[in-house]
Amino acid sequence: MSEPLSLKYYCPSQSTWKLAATSLISVCRVGLPLARQHRQLFSSLWLKLVDAIEGFLFSRSRSPSPLGADERKRHEYVDCMVIELVRTEILPFAQQLPHDFMQRIIETLNRGSINTSDHSDVMGECGLGWDSHIECPLPS
Repeated sequence: MSEPLSLKYYCPSQSTWKLAATSLISVCRVGLPLARQHRQLFSSLWLKLVDAIEGFLFSRSRSPSPLGADERKRHEYVDCMVIELVRTEILPFAQQLPHDFMQRIIETLNRGSINTSDHSDVMGECGLGWDSHIECPLPS
């Protein structure tokens, strides 16, 4: 699943990366509680998971054509869903998770918080990856 997430716009079908992202979220919502309880059994999962998250949020692929405002918001919403997954299923359980994994998660979040703009993009899209100015809706 990591490959279509990192390929994003380079996927032959645009529905592929979107399906991979929503599948990752669904699987993690069910699987992470189990993986936290049996951390040793899932020791190979953690770094693969952070690689997938980071590869998706900081994909080097760019849309071959400019995105309209509505399509851009839909793509940003998928990014927000991944950030929300980290916020609800990973961060509150930091003490229970492997140190290397949490270190990489924190580095990924910090990298996303750096406001880097590509001045050639009139919509203000971040030139190096995740849009740090995106306002992700938080559940009430």
